[in-house]
Amino acid sequence: MQNISLYLVNLALPKPNEEMNEQFLVANEDMLEYLRISEPNTDENSQAESSTAEVIKPELKLRKEKEKVIIEFEKGNYDGIVLYGRRNTEDHFSLLSVVNTSPYIDSRPNEYQAPELREYRVAYLKGKKPVGKFTEFKTIVKS
Repeated sequence: MQNISLYLVNLALPKPNEEMNEQFLVANEDMLEYLRISEPNTDENSQAESSTAEVIKPELKLRKEKEKVIIEFEKGNYDGIVLYGRRNTEDHFSLLSVVNTSPYIDSRPNEYQAPELREYRVAYLKGKKPVGKFTEFKTIVKS
């Protein structure tokens, strides 16, 4: 059963290619390792607290501006976020970026000359490792 779940995780992540910069490759490897762990990671302070401590999860705000989607988040004491997204025609989420400052601007053109649904989810980064849980799916329709 474990092999099946790892296989499905690998299908959901983009395959690295030569055009991705080294930061994306490192983030992708870390994310694969993160998704293989059954219990969510937390930062050092949360691990020291009781097991009933709230799980770390970023707040994500989306808004449209002309032909772009603006993705805002509070960085807090973390180094940034790892951002995944998908469009209404895509079956899985793809790594869009490792983001160190807010906001991130998604300026990808629509696949067709029609409005399209965009979905995003993020997790905090401490160093190069994701910590806490992913946000719920946040959606917006891009014109």
